[in-house]
Amino acid sequence: MDSPPPTFACVPLKSLTEIKQVLQLNPNDVLAWGNLVGLLVNLNRLEEARTAAVEAQVRKLDSTDGRAAMYQLAFLQNDVTAMGQQVRWAAEHPDAQSLMLYYQAETAAYSGQLSKARGLSRQAVATAELAGSKDMSAGREGAEALRESHLEIKLRRREALPAH
Repeated sequence: MDSPPPTFACVPLKSLTEIKQVLQLNPNDVLAWGNLVGLLVNLNRLEEARTAAVEAQVRKLDSTDGRAAMYQLAFLQNDVTAMGQQVRWAAEHPDAQSLMLYYQAETAAYSGQLSKARGLSRQAVATAELAGSKDMSAGREGAEALRESHLEIKLRRREALPAH
């Protein structure tokens, strides 16, 4: 008899186990370190994520994925200084600039700075285009369009509420 399929909740934990196994076999796997930090952030295991990020940096294992996860971690911990460190790092790494501009745009939108968010989104698209990545550019445009549509829906709902 076949075992039941895994539930969604256990999939990230299985992934965490697998990433840790990869790191036991190859402790200098830069992709695995980035994935580990990102997964720990997604699991809301923020201190473990910070520890893993520091360990990857001590090992001099740097990647766009790792830095993106570190930005997300800093955002969740309201650590503006650490967010700025990731942005400065990305400014020196053309392959990471568009992604970090995207995260900055999302952060600005979350903070209610919609004009700033739109400007950063345009920069993210332009940076991706300069890098020659049509897929990345389209992804950034799609993300901006999705954010704008969510804002429009919220505005319409608010306008539809009866006045008190």
